[in-house]
Amino acid sequence: MPDYQNTHWLEQKMSRRIFMAKGLRYLVALFLASSGGASYARYLEPQWVETVRLVLPLPRLPDPFVGIMVAHISDLHVGPLVSSDYIYRTLRWVMQNKPDVIFITGDFISRDSQLTSEVEAVLSALSAPLGVYSVLGNHDHWNHPQRVQTMVTAAGISVLRNEHTFIEKDGKRLWLLGVDDAYVGADDLGRTLRGVPEDAVKILLVHEPDFADIALEQDIALQLSGHSHGGQVRLPLIGPPLLPYLGRKYPAGLYQVGKGYLYTNRGLGMIAPAVRINCRPEVTFITLTRTSAETAA
Repeated sequence: MPDYQNTHWLEQKMSRRIFMAKGLRYLVALFLASSGGASYARYLEPQWVETVRLVLPLPRLPDPFVGIMVAHISDLHVGPLVSSDYIYRTLRWVMQNKPDVIFITGDFISRDSQLTSEVEAVLSALSAPLGVYSVLGNHDHWNHPQRVQTMVTAAGISVLRNEHTFIEKDGKRLWLLGVDDAYVGADDLGRTLRGVPEDAVKILLVHEPDFADIALEQDIALQLSGHSHGGQVRLPLIGPPLLPYLGRKYPAGLYQVGKGYLYTNRGLGMIAPAVRINCRPEVTFITLTRTSAETAA
């Protein structure tokens, strides 16, 4: 089992990465200095939301859940760099797609937990027939996690903190696991799994994607995460120059880890430096099935 406190993904190719990072910072600076480049990276791409649609097979998925659509949202980061108006418009658009269930994988705010009434009003736009479920992220923990949890639950969204629950449909159950934030050491997967039937089909929500190396050893069908923002800046042939702790191994998109799947959402918001380049914000719609996976256009 990996020891995250002693694992540093960047150290494997440190000298090469330092050289690349210096060159990439230079290229990004040139782009931002170009005509319109700074405006595009700061104001246009950060609100140009990409819709990603997947059809994903989960072995042993109970019949009533075959064909349900999951909306996966992450990293809203409402605060000085991300307006509540932009998030509200995006969440209203999510609702127009009529998802059966909605999962949010943390970082509701950036650094100001005083925005409780504003964020609660934004989140109140969300509802789904099978419920809306979430976990907290590292920024939520850095800004009074209990206050953030109270705000989220007041909007009608369940917050799972090392807990499990289930969705029931036609007498069958799909089990949901919510692990608290791994970045700050609040995670407890053992406690989360306690009482869950061994043969259950399990979906895990956890903010940090690199937690998959631990979680997907536990017969978990699907892990949903965010945290990395995809790097916010992704350059052709090279990828993101900078990625956060526990978001470096699986920074964006779909992965198969062991016998399970991991999906890392690039998030809706951003943190400083407040730019996105070739790394649009994202909402993901995942249709669950038992057939082979494919990415829909």
